[in-house]
Amino acid sequence: MAEIKDWTLHKTRVEHNDVLGDFGFDDAKKIIEKNAWNDKQWWNEWLRNADYNFTEGIAKYEIKSIKELFNKAKGENVIVVGAGRSITHDKYNQAKLRMLHKIGVPIIAVDRVFNLLQSLDIMPDIVVNVDAQAIVTKFFDFNGQRLPSAVISLLASPELFEHIKDNTDNIYGYLPQNPFSLAMQFIYNEYGKEYAGLKAGSVVFYSAVDLAIMMGFKYICGLGNDMIYLNPDDVNETRQTAQLQIYHISNSELYVFTNQSFISALNHLKLLPVIYKDVRFINCSHAEGLFIDGWIHCSFKDLDFEEEKIFNDTIKNLCSGGGKDGGNSEFKSVEYAL
Repeated sequence: MAEIKDWTLHKTRVEHNDVLGDFGFDDAKKIIEKNAWNDKQWWNEWLRNADYNFTEGIAKYEIKSIKELFNKAKGENVIVVGAGRSITHDKYNQAKLRMLHKIGVPIIAVDRVFNLLQSLDIMPDIVVNVDAQAIVTKFFDFNGQRLPSAVISLLASPELFEHIKDNTDNIYGYLPQNPFSLAMQFIYNEYGKEYAGLKAGSVVFYSAVDLAIMMGFKYICGLGNDMIYLNPDDVNETRQTAQLQIYHISNSELYVFTNQSFISALNHLKLLPVIYKDVRFINCSHAEGLFIDGWIHCSFKDLDFEEEKIFNDTIKNLCSGGGKDGGNSEFKSVEYAL
């Protein structure tokens, strides 16, 4: 197994990394320092998993490169489904999602919501995984059904690949892109970039949206991306304690509970319309969820149509001014810390 020897990030590597965009070296260093805690916490698990997956897992589980999906979108529209309350607790949205999927609108879902969608008779076209822990295997209860495609991080536990292999038609592997992670740069250097793929953005939903972009979809509708909790005790059991500081955030006239991972994801998501000017981003999560600058916000009820052409025309109308533009969420003082 490889060992990390040099954690130094060379200035030229930062300046020539197109993922960094307009970030200067000094700005990059600050973000790298923030990533250092995460790198050190997960380093041993990431490297242990990557070492097995690259040396044995790719052949054993017939893992394809994520790049085989790039520019392979069928049609212009896709719904990216997170695991927020606008899908987990909203029966109306669940029924409409099932209807849209039956008329051919593709669905990319995060792993956490897969079991729920199955129970609703919705089989996602692609399910995306990011987390490395073996605990995520519990997100995949197939119940005799087959998943068309799974996109799995090659930092994930080999237990996950073993768990899904007999019930998944296509397994695509990728290395998360995070230019601010020294650990990731080391793994790139060790294993090459053939499987370099989705960008990391604090939550799985962000990586799922990035997949939709890379596949070539032009109208990306987000559902279940609420990024809020109804109360400070409703937290994600797979998160580490240090990531569970709950903040009080102003969103228009509403106050909601969120956490640092969601705040970071919000900052990542609002950059997408700036970077990808030819893609339209629509957020159909609950109105009390966090607004995303640059995204069009509308109710998922507005997508209740019987024909895909009407769906297409309505989405295009929303993106040309028919929906509510995202506002700014103002960060207030810490109210709760777990």
